[in-house]
Amino acid sequence: MFAKKSSVKGSQRRPSETMLGAGAKFEGVLESPANIYIDCAFRGEISCAATVVVNLGALVEATIKADCVVVHGYVAGSVHASERIQVGATGKIKGDVKSASVRVAQGGVLDGNCHITAPDGATPAPKDRPDAPARQKAPAED
Repeated sequence: MFAKKSSVKGSQRRPSETMLGAGAKFEGVLESPANIYIDCAFRGEISCAATVVVNLGALVEATIKADCVVVHGYVAGSVHASERIQVGATGKIKGDVKSASVRVAQGGVLDGNCHITAPDGATPAPKDRPDAPARQKAPAED
């Protein structure tokens, strides 16, 4: 009469997304393997193996480390993203950012230092610029 439910082992489950709804307050350390959506007041540290979205109306005072960070609300603290940081037209970051890509929409605010890294997170090695003066060769020794 009833179909047998398939058994899914814990390691095969897809991680659940985390949502902190409007009106909530959170203080502490938040770690997640899946996307995090914040619509509330948050203070502490965020570590995410996916995307962190700070929505309009959210107030976040934290260090954020994630693959991607999208800000439509307010963030005070350092933001590190291995792939990209996006600040929407209503977003504001007050703090230093570090990522392979940083985009700030018209109306968005980034008040801090911006460090662009190579896509894999490494700092790219300096390369000769085409507009740099030519280097002089060392005299040949006899």
